[in-house]
Amino acid sequence: LAAGSIGTGSSRAFYQEQVHVQCYIYGDQPFTAWVEMQGDGTNWQIIWYGSSTDATVDATAGTRYFAVSPLFYAMGSRNFRVRVRNTGASAGTFRGVFVATSL
Repeated sequence: LAAGSIGTGSSRAFYQEQVHVQCYIYGDQPFTAWVEMQGDGTNWQIIWYGSSTDATVDATAGTRYFAVSPLFYAMGSRNFRVRVRNTGASAGTFRGVFVATSL
């Protein structure tokens, strides 16, 4: 992901109307990120926005940055995605993981 660019993760469907959702994001460059949910099947709505913090330096992988969203209780939405803006150098690599638990 080029410096200043925004990457959009693929949509994740949890097939439940009520879930607890949390997102973990990490990358090799600093970033801002936001989690979006789709309540009406068409439009995306931001439910969290945050910035990465420094992680410790990994001897094999270099410096890692991370962000963790709060745990959300989401009702009426099945689709979620994460978007990341690279605020560091070009060619950043970012990964995200959603954790969802049905109620």
